[in-house]
Amino acid sequence: MSSAKQIRTLERKLRQIVELKELVADGELMADGNQLEKIDAEPVVRAELEELQRLHGSARLDSGAAG
Repeated sequence: MSSAKQIRTLERKLRQIVELKELVADGELMADGNQLEKIDAEPVVRAELEELQRLHGSARLDSGAAG
């Protein structure tokens, strides 16, 4: 999977986590086990996303310097 696609996938996961947290915080949803696991995974998802964005950004800079 390309790094751009991985970034989009992680961004989508992060949006879902944020929406889930908002629903739980507003009392609109009682999170089940799977949803709690997703919420608990937020720091890992954020770290992976930041790392991929950093690598993807430096790869773009490297390819631009070669031209």
